[in-house]
Amino acid sequence: MKKSPNKLDYARFGVMTSKKVSSKATIRNWAKRTVYDFLSTHLGKIPGGLDLLVVVGAPIMKTDLDTKNSLLKELEEGIKTLAK
Repeated sequence: MKKSPNKLDYARFGVMTSKKVSSKATIRNWAKRTVYDFLSTHLGKIPGGLDLLVVVGAPIMKTDLDTKNSLLKELEEGIKTLAK
């Protein structure tokens, strides 16, 4: 998760996945949807005035519950670092 300050009162988000993550667009889109869903449910924990870019870098070869849980765990850790 990368952050950059902006001059707005609210946070903006972006999610990036590349073909290195998976050659299948359905898996890349699944990862993006999972990240956007997580961010929308945790908006209260994210301070305003930030631009956030979530880069999904680890290979996601299958869309099972363990993969989703590990992705959500990484996002939770990233959100905790924003408060510092």
